[in-house]
Amino acid sequence: MGPISIEYGGDAFWEGIAVRVGPYLGDVADTFGPSWRDRFEGCFTKADFAVFQAAGHFAGKVPRWHVAQLDDRSRGSGFQALRAGASHAHCVALMQDQFQNAGAAPGLFYDEQNNRTMFLLEGAVLAVIAPVTDERRIDGALRSRVESTLTGLRTSDCIQAQFAKRLSHWPKLHVVRRHEATGAMRELHFPCAYEWLRSAKRLLLEAGREVSSATTQALTAAIFGMKTWNHLCANLPKAEKSDWWALYSPFVVRSEGPGLATGIQLFAHPVAAFLEFHARAVDSMKTGQQLESEILSDDAGFPVLRVRSADRDESSDRPPASTITLEPVIQPRIDPVRVGSAHPNRPTHAMNGVRR
Repeated sequence: MGPISIEYGGDAFWEGIAVRVGPYLGDVADTFGPSWRDRFEGCFTKADFAVFQAAGHFAGKVPRWHVAQLDDRSRGSGFQALRAGASHAHCVALMQDQFQNAGAAPGLFYDEQNNRTMFLLEGAVLAVIAPVTDERRIDGALRSRVESTLTGLRTSDCIQAQFAKRLSHWPKLHVVRRHEATGAMRELHFPCAYEWLRSAKRLLLEAGREVSSATTQALTAAIFGMKTWNHLCANLPKAEKSDWWALYSPFVVRSEGPGLATGIQLFAHPVAAFLEFHARAVDSMKTGQQLESEILSDDAGFPVLRVRSADRDESSDRPPASTITLEPVIQPRIDPVRVGSAHPNRPTHAMNGVRR
């Protein structure tokens, strides 16, 4: 989760939800039964609340995302490969805490030429922090097509089948099929106002209540603790669906397997990330293998996209299975005081474009 402090899932959180939705759904325990919290959690995820609160916290502007990429040796010591922060100082504070907890004390260097910060220990680079930049221009029609592919997946009883169908409509991906091993995940969705209205409508229908635009909007606003629907939308005025997603974290596209473009690529905007995801999927089909798609989620309920080559027949001479994944970069929570006290660029000497 991000640095926004949200009390998602605690007793106080659910008590507040129950009170606010009462005028629209009645007593939730009576209406939905003793497991009503699980029902709401499926419709309004932790990722939904993180995106909503980020919109208010960042005044509707996408943060200047930075990502720390850790060396393999660090990952072997319990580190994850990538960590995201809403600023350079945020990432520095994350790494300082993580190395301190691991009992390591690397030096901090700033590479002016490449605009990156490095943590070095005994001459080895343990982590590199750099800004996330998107160079790809995205026109309105292309953005709309990506958003149409990724929203409204709950129109089908099987999200996996719906995602595979939509993905197969993209150029040169006409043979994509559903990955059979993945569960249904009926309520999985990308956080945005469009999907929140759909979730609210589902709750109203299940409760046997009036379903109108006004009631659906009012219920959605109440769930997020806003006075009206207009107050909710004012957090991100004139936003496209994907603008909400961009507030969650930066995104990474990674490939694993033979014959694919190796390494990872980072994006500040999810639409640019999807276009890279599509390009790599097309490239992977040059081996002649059929692709299977699946849509998963991270720990907060934000969707993760994946395509893989079908399992190899041992009698076949085709290459082993390969996988392409698009997912949000983990953004750990950290005390804002730690971010404010980080001093990422206080050099003591410089040499060969790198200063300490």
